[in-house]
Amino acid sequence: MFSKNGFSALFLLLVFISGLSFLASDGLLPGGHVSLPEVQLDIKGQPFSLQLAVNPEEQQLGLKGVSPEILSPGPQGERKGMLFVYPDSWILSFTMDDVDMPLDLLIVSSKGLLLHAETMQVKLKKTYTWPVPAKYALELPSGSIEYLNLQPGDVVIAREKMRELDARCQRH
Repeated sequence: MFSKNGFSALFLLLVFISGLSFLASDGLLPGGHVSLPEVQLDIKGQPFSLQLAVNPEEQQLGLKGVSPEILSPGPQGERKGMLFVYPDSWILSFTMDDVDMPLDLLIVSSKGLLLHAETMQVKLKKTYTWPVPAKYALELPSGSIEYLNLQPGDVVIAREKMRELDARCQRH
């Protein structure tokens, strides 16, 4: 049988395991990322479910350390990715540090129009910078630019959705 110390150790182990399973089922993604709020967005008629990064910590982390499976299409066929919303238009820079898959980067104006799109490659020690201030950026699975046939000037974020996103950003 267990001694008093044995019961204490078993109890602590069970509490620890329960806490881990709670965290795994309540918001932690593989790679230790905390699940962020999601926003639904239609880009050229295609549904996307995007994690929303609105504060500097979330934006700095981006999709670093996230496994490619996280970006697999959802049950309704919606594509996945991350949407970065900034309080104002800025010169935006992105890197691929600790990212194990190529990503398509979309730089979007304060009017919701595509300014620039390019594929960021894995393991390149490169900073991807767009020299024109932008308010939004999206990281999508590689191949999204071609799949959506995106061109500069295309509407990426509808005006109504921009108001909702800006309101969410102001709360943070």
